[in-house]
Amino acid sequence: MDLDLTKLKWEKRKKGGLAPSLRSGTSMTYWSAKGLGVLFGGVLDHENDEDLSSVFYNDLYTYNPSTSKWSLLTINAKKKKAAGGSKKRRAKQAVGDDENAMAVDGDVDMDAGPQPQADEEDESDDEQDQKMTIDGAAESTAQADAPVLPLTRRNAMIAVLKNTLYLYGGSYETEKREYTLDDFFALNLEKRDGYKVLRETVLDAEVWHGSDDENEMDEDDDEGEDDDEDSGEDDESTEDEA
Repeated sequence: MDLDLTKLKWEKRKKGGLAPSLRSGTSMTYWSAKGLGVLFGGVLDHENDEDLSSVFYNDLYTYNPSTSKWSLLTINAKKKKAAGGSKKRRAKQAVGDDENAMAVDGDVDMDAGPQPQADEEDESDDEQDQKMTIDGAAESTAQADAPVLPLTRRNAMIAVLKNTLYLYGGSYETEKREYTLDDFFALNLEKRDGYKVLRETVLDAEVWHGSDDENEMDEDDDEGEDDDEDSGEDDESTEDEA
């Protein structure tokens, strides 16, 4: 920015790319290593005649000031590694076991006559069990851990140091209560393999300093004000009669 404020002017930017939805209370900082703005969270209030509902967010976006384009940053899941090595190695090992089994069968004395039917059934069961083992290993390899995500919130404090995003605190609301958070997270913006929890906030352990009956108390106060106004009108009418 120029120190001469007369040279500064606002300009409307085009909203390109995948932009965040309408919301307020977002947090934004600058990722200097990539020349991008980083936006987190926020809230959207829905108000009608009966009540006010709020939708909180914990999504992450980047903004490129040179192209005016937004991008959504997704968090990648961590894949579990199945025991016993890679899927390809386990498959080769299974094939080798089959070849060894065939070689052993080839050494059987041909003059001994046909093998009992029970042996063929056992062999079929073994092959089926082996196939199930390979399939199960493949399924376990494809399984993934759910990534760690911070609670949805507004007005969080964020900063980026090198390629790491740090997120602290903010506000979160339920239908009856509002929480001021003090949790702390870190996220590698290049890998995005999940947030690292530096400090955790457990909502159930938080101490509530307000009252669940605050709305009822407000209604009682309103009724009390109406009664005071009515009594004031009665006093004025009495003075006029006198």
